[in-house]
Amino acid sequence: MTGHWIGYDSNRNEIFSRTCDFFLKAKDIKIIPIEEQHITDVYLIANDRLGQDFISIDFLKSCVNKPEKNIGRVAFDSKENKVVGFTLSQKLSKEELKELLTKSGHELPKRFKVVSDTVGFIYTTATDKKYSNRGVGFYLVVDIIEYFEKENILTLYSVQKKNNGTLYGKGLIDTFTFRETGIEIEEFWKQDSIENHYSCKICRGTPCTCNGVLIVKGIIKK
Repeated sequence: MTGHWIGYDSNRNEIFSRTCDFFLKAKDIKIIPIEEQHITDVYLIANDRLGQDFISIDFLKSCVNKPEKNIGRVAFDSKENKVVGFTLSQKLSKEELKELLTKSGHELPKRFKVVSDTVGFIYTTATDKKYSNRGVGFYLVVDIIEYFEKENILTLYSVQKKNNGTLYGKGLIDTFTFRETGIEIEEFWKQDSIENHYSCKICRGTPCTCNGVLIVKGIIKK
């Protein structure tokens, strides 16, 4: 099913739309806040799709214990009684966002400006391999965008991996009207992957040598 997605670019102060494909969500799959009993499923999906220990158990527990700050949303298949996908996000102040983006040791260009005092930051979305191409990831992103809109957080950021000239995770750009900011951070995950001993599914290395491309979306209030 094809339709139009309308977005707002807060940096350029303009409204734009794109044609995109929509998916019918299985009636047995519901998107709900992460709970303690979901952590194992989410951790295993993350290891399989994103790299061993890319998502830590501690962060997943923080999504359960501090949901006002760290936001975990899961796609739960009630028929199979299991988690089949997830999205992980945070509410950040502009200072916390800048701190996050400079943790790799690289300075941000002076032209980088954060308009909102509080922003949403989408870390990652992943689905069980058996549920790929069934629209689960699509509805997880729709859900988290709606979540931030209800919280009146209307500027969203994410960092997508780029390796050997290929930008991954382009679904946020092509389908959900995120835009590239023009900021690419060299080896964004390298130091973090060394400190936390995780591997990368894209560059297949430890440490991760992928660059990080910062993207942004402004939400139009309904």
